[in-house]
Amino acid sequence: MRSLIKRCLPQAILEPYQMKKYGRFLWMKLQTDGLLGSDLYEAIHRTFLDNAIGDHDIVEVGGASGSASIAIAWALNERRCKSKLVVVEKFEGGTRAQFGGYNENYQRFQSFIKRYGVADRIILFADYLTMENSQQVVDLVSSDKIGGMMLDADGHIHRDFAIFWERLAPGAPIVIDDYHPDTSVKHELTYHLLNRFIDWQLVERRELIDDTFFGTKGSAESIAALDLEECERITKEVCERHNVL
Repeated sequence: MRSLIKRCLPQAILEPYQMKKYGRFLWMKLQTDGLLGSDLYEAIHRTFLDNAIGDHDIVEVGGASGSASIAIAWALNERRCKSKLVVVEKFEGGTRAQFGGYNENYQRFQSFIKRYGVADRIILFADYLTMENSQQVVDLVSSDKIGGMMLDADGHIHRDFAIFWERLAPGAPIVIDDYHPDTSVKHELTYHLLNRFIDWQLVERRELIDDTFFGTKGSAESIAALDLEECERITKEVCERHNVL
């Protein structure tokens, strides 16, 4: 009888009940196939719930199925601000392949952000992020400053910092996943690049939960502190160790 009721009840009625029963972050993770722990999605939400961020748009690079996007957008909704979340997502390759190609992953993302009530809070750039198309993404940010940044794409975080760091508000939160010295090429690349960014005072470390780094914009005077030649050297060394061209 209970399973019959669940099958017959409209999703709009059943979903709030299930989120309350299991915890909204755990339920959302399970339904969206999120790769992080529910505690991490809650920590991400809490980070962007901070009113000190101001009413500035947030940038996320690497949205995958939208789990972290939903957690951030929930925070913006709860702050009742005008800010948007600009999400850059390529919708193909890596873990996305198990769900199909570009179109299937694009539809999954759209269905999830609608299901969890944040579609009107998210501006999507559905492509790879490159230096060549970066201005298109920057133009999607309507606020004068960027209120925070979530990075979980391909490990090339020097590209992301080069594009967005200058516009980040002072003290803006920066969350970066896959920070570990040897789990994978992406983890190792993120680890070594981010350590250099800390040295260059581009970012200040606050907390590490599992392999997810929580920090804030550092005190460097300008993006000139980012040594791209050093970043490319690190990238080449890491990729050569992993036989990645």
